Amino acid sequence: MSLPELPEWVGPPDNVLGGVVALALIAARSADAAVWLESATAYPTGVQFRIDVRWRAEVRDLARRAAWHDEVQAGEELPAELFRAGIELVDGSKATWLGPGGGVVATSMRADERPEGPLLIPRGGGGGSSCWSQDLWLWPLPPEGRLQFVCEWPALGIDLSRVELSSRHIREAAKRSQTLWENGQRPPTASPTVSPPF
Repeated sequence: MSLPELPEWVGPPDNVLGGVVALALIAARSADAAVWLESATAYPTGVQFRIDVRWRAEVRDLARRAAWHDEVQAGEELPAELFRAGIELVDGSKATWLGPGGGVVATSMRADERPEGPLLIPRGGGGGSSCWSQDLWLWPLPPEGRLQFVCEWPALGIDLSRVELSSRHIREAAKRSQTLWENGQRPPTASPTVSPPF
């Protein structure tokens, strides 16, 4: 019995290795916290950004409690503790990982209900007492031109901040992605011999 394929807007395809772009950009910082845009992994269907948020030990309790708050109800004002992140594309369209009421965008959309893009969906994340890394899936692949990563975290002194990227590098990386096997087919039984880099 095979598992159903996830729709492409929910996340990167499991049968494809994406092309990686190192970004290493400080997207925002305050006296208490910083947001680092680490990398982008591009696929034919979209791009997954890795962000890294760090905070000083003195604000650890607030940061750990607030970093990924997703309990905002529709119509409620966004609390200062809520970390917000989004993308603005060259055509002016925007995607945020928060839904209309501030809750994290649902990843359980039905496969037969293709949404209108762009979408920004949080994927896996984790961290420790002074940092948190989070993957954000942007669907579809952004068009040629500039795009901006936007973030804000009022409780830790981070005002609305923007960092501009060129989608050219992301689109080129998507062309370097490698399909391991077509869905529904058995993967190859032998792996190529690769010498370790040490």
